[in-house]
Amino acid sequence: MIDMKKTSKAKLIAALILNIFIIGTMVYSLVVFFTGIGDGNMAVHGTRCFMFFTIDSNLLMALASIVSIICLIKQLKDNRYVFPKSVTVFNLIATAGVTITFLVVLCFLGPISGYLPMYAGTNLFMHALNPIAAIILYMFLQTDNRMTLKNNIFGIITTIVYGTVYAVMVIFIGARNGGWYDFYHFNIGGFWYISYIVMQGVALGVSVLLSIVHNKMLKRSEK
Repeated sequence: MIDMKKTSKAKLIAALILNIFIIGTMVYSLVVFFTGIGDGNMAVHGTRCFMFFTIDSNLLMALASIVSIICLIKQLKDNRYVFPKSVTVFNLIATAGVTITFLVVLCFLGPISGYLPMYAGTNLFMHALNPIAAIILYMFLQTDNRMTLKNNIFGIITTIVYGTVYAVMVIFIGARNGGWYDFYHFNIGGFWYISYIVMQGVALGVSVLLSIVHNKMLKRSEK
């Protein structure tokens, strides 16, 4: 017979380990950018790294992990403590962001630019390992609150904010005037507005799918 208390404690410890991993690799990656140059498709130095959605979404995920660790420590001390709903929503926003990063690299940028630069050096953390860790955390380990469709809408926040900034910097200002070049290839054929709309749909779909599994795992734990 399974000891539920031990299983629960093991689950909390696993969640702590994954959150610490996300924070540690994010800090390490930023150190690489600020003491030298990034890897692969993000070979930039210093604050220029923040122009990439990859860095921004992973940084947000690291912040969510810090909040999660505080809650997990409280749960280890008191097994009746549950994550506040706002923390779970924050985790959804951050997880949806890094999941978009994972999918865009795997299904779009990889085939266009090659997978080697996409997963070189610290990119392996930002484009693959950290998103996978975040997905595991949200769907299987940190399932304290039931998520509704209304909650899932928050999952498009990162793509709306970044997509708007990207459009301004790439389309309306442009690289020649101090903006950004189209490093994500979202303006191929001049159809940036279609890419913008598609990304919001993908982000919402990702949020819903993540939450479906999240809710199923919560329901299972309640039995």
